[in-house]
Amino acid sequence: LLVLTIISAAGGIEYSNRSSPFRKRIKDYFHYRIDSFDSHFLLLTGAWQIFEDYPYLGGGTGGFFEKFSKTEIAPVYFGRDPVSLTSGFRAPGHSIWGELVAETGGVGIFVFILFVLVALLPLLHLALTEEENKTYLLAAGMFSSLLGWFVAGVFYSYKAEFFWLIFFLYSVWAVGIYGGMPDYNKIISSFFRSNKFVSFCLLVIAATLIFSGLGKNSFIAWDEAIYAKIAKNIVNSGEIITQQWDLGSPWFEKPPLYMWLAALSMKIFTIGEFAARFPSALLGLFTVYLVYLFGKKLFNKTAAFVSAIALVTTTQFLYYSRASMLDVSVTFFTTLAIYFYYKVVFEKDNVKNWALIGLAVGFAAMIKNVVGFLPFVVIGVHEIYLLLSKQKTLSAEVVKKYLISFGVALLIFLPWHAEMLRRYGFAFIDNYFIYHIFTRVTSEIEQKGEAFFWYVIVLKVSMRIWFVALLGAFPYAIYKIRNNNKKSIFLMTWALVVFLFFSVSRSKIVWYIVPLYPVLALFVGDFVRKVYEYLSSKISYLSLPWVKGMFLYCVAFFALFYLFLVKGLVYREDATRGPAELLAKKDEVFGLTLPVYVDKVELPLIKYYTDGEYVDTDYRQLKKKLDNPKYNEKIVFVTKESRLEDLKEKNPNIELVKNVNDHSLGNQNSEHERDTLSLSAIEKELNDLQALITDKTIKGKQVTVTELNRRQYLLLQQEYWANKIEVGLSSVPKD
Repeated sequence: LLVLTIISAAGGIEYSNRSSPFRKRIKDYFHYRIDSFDSHFLLLTGAWQIFEDYPYLGGGTGGFFEKFSKTEIAPVYFGRDPVSLTSGFRAPGHSIWGELVAETGGVGIFVFILFVLVALLPLLHLALTEEENKTYLLAAGMFSSLLGWFVAGVFYSYKAEFFWLIFFLYSVWAVGIYGGMPDYNKIISSFFRSNKFVSFCLLVIAATLIFSGLGKNSFIAWDEAIYAKIAKNIVNSGEIITQQWDLGSPWFEKPPLYMWLAALSMKIFTIGEFAARFPSALLGLFTVYLVYLFGKKLFNKTAAFVSAIALVTTTQFLYYSRASMLDVSVTFFTTLAIYFYYKVVFEKDNVKNWALIGLAVGFAAMIKNVVGFLPFVVIGVHEIYLLLSKQKTLSAEVVKKYLISFGVALLIFLPWHAEMLRRYGFAFIDNYFIYHIFTRVTSEIEQKGEAFFWYVIVLKVSMRIWFVALLGAFPYAIYKIRNNNKKSIFLMTWALVVFLFFSVSRSKIVWYIVPLYPVLALFVGDFVRKVYEYLSSKISYLSLPWVKGMFLYCVAFFALFYLFLVKGLVYREDATRGPAELLAKKDEVFGLTLPVYVDKVELPLIKYYTDGEYVDTDYRQLKKKLDNPKYNEKIVFVTKESRLEDLKEKNPNIELVKNVNDHSLGNQNSEHERDTLSLSAIEKELNDLQALITDKTIKGKQVTVTELNRRQYLLLQQEYWANKIEVGLSSVPKD
């Protein structure tokens, strides 16, 4: 450590000398490396674009260059890398995984991952179970080196033939240690028995799907941008009780818990899209893992794993986990409350679990008011069933537990609401309770009315392949209920109460139904488990651990591959990037005091992405404004690119500042604006115009006096007197 410190210090001192040859060599080296790094990313992007075009079998082995040359990214790569312009050059795959997905598609990925698992799992098993130091350390080292190669292989293939030789020799060593072919039944069984291993695999899959590119897209209009702006205002103003969409004006639509979490995230990660979405993403990940834990308690690990995979690959659940919205967050807490109620019914009916139910409900209600109390409705219906079926008797002790749970929820829910009532009185009641709760439930407001069974269509579109499984899972659950299966009755109560609650409401939106997805995923997991167990009873070898492991691998891979095929439903194009970037650019270039005229951009986007003055307008009003500017007025505006071209034809003073996607930021200086003219120059122009207007001759030539001449004269007169006042020479005449 001392030697490294001395060498580093010497290198740092030498590098600090700007004229040092050592500094130049380092900078040249890193400049080359950065270019090389960027080129690798361009090749990876091209490989992904080939995979998108040929998702099943890829573009063909050895055909990477031909397919890459036709991708959207190819011109960027060939324009950046001079070597690529030489004759006979063929762009290499450069990446083990990039070349694999581009040339062999989904089938190749499926086989390759299976092949790698067959080779690596014995080494990992030895590293985790072997007692002899030499053996488990060697196994751990070999597994780690191969894993490192495959991770690094995302960016570069290195000398792949050399590493494949190492790969082969390590596998032979593992065979030698096992004394023959590894016992994959034993290996797979040990991994399935490990809660850590299964949880790790599930969390890696879920976290990758939820967090990849989380802050890449700009906010979508309305709800997401509104909640993000409120969180941003909390950070900037320091006011945490009264939520403000516009600073100085209270916003009463929703409770503040999610906005508090988003504001805290912005404090940690800085203000932006990633920070605003992080709480939803994190609670979405927790929900997936909670469903896994729930499935284990209800059924077994197989059903739990399938349930969790079904949930995270349900398009609407995944999409709203990646959005700065309330529905996935409230889903986590409502599911958590019902999880604790399950423990009450099937494990331990004690005060602690009832208090935890109330705690979860309280947090849920502080995210989305009445929706947060849904678990109490589910619990109430199920408790009535238990009482009517004489599985439970109503006693003072039972009532006490109910009251404790409800009291804990109110303890969390009431303080903020009481303070808001104290501050704003009837205005808060009218907006928060009457309009946003009662009216939404009983009326079709904001054109959101749909038929009673509309959510069945939403489930079909969102769950997709899992909806097909649900068509079998639901009748199977009814069959189990007829046989008095208590767990199926519990799940069915949960599902029906949530479905009916949202279906009865007159106002319906696709994301309202998100709290239903966890219980439907559990139905699917149970059904898939039962089908596999039935087939195993008929075909004996299906009960072998390695076959079961292969089955779960197929389920997970198929779900992920299908999600890739419909990825546009989750990982959508950045539809609002143009206005978002241009509004931020306006603040940067023109400052906050000069207003920006925004043509047909949703108001929440305007409010979030500019901190300065703005005018929400449309094309007709913007055109009128540009045609009739005030004296010396600079007009900055955001509009569609095509509209800017139309405006420039009629207004030569319009300048383009920046284009992003199909939107443009432009500005127009008034045709009479003068920044540097002296008083004498203005006075000379005034004299010329005076002569033009009075004598209609200039230098002996007859001229035509127009309205423009008169207008220009009056404006110059204003500028003349304004300049004289500024330098203190006189005052403006009364007229």
